[in-house]
Amino acid sequence: DNDGCAQGAGPQGGFGPGPQLLRTALDLGAMCDHWALLQTGWEACVSDDPGRYVCNATYYHALMHVRRQRALGRAGGALFVHVPMLDAPQARRVGEALARVVHAALPGAAPAVRIDMG
Repeated sequence: DNDGCAQGAGPQGGFGPGPQLLRTALDLGAMCDHWALLQTGWEACVSDDPGRYVCNATYYHALMHVRRQRALGRAGGALFVHVPMLDAPQARRVGEALARVVHAALPGAAPAVRIDMG
């Protein structure tokens, strides 16, 4: 969803010790380009505004987790994606397309991705 998120952007202030700004290591522009090739009918774009409450906090904590894992020598990445309200068939299509995009962006990912929408 965005290139970075800022600590303290929510109404309750900061998230504790940590940098003011975190960025994903994923190539979001390339992911958006890949999304366009899948012709889902929905546009994807990079945003630098994760919102000011739940979305920002969720993404910040996910990126902090990745940072801690990398400090331990483990690989990982984090991405936060906003999606519109969808009916079940649309959600399945978008979910499967998103799984393809994310899978292609992750080096060494498993060869198959399946989304079970119930």
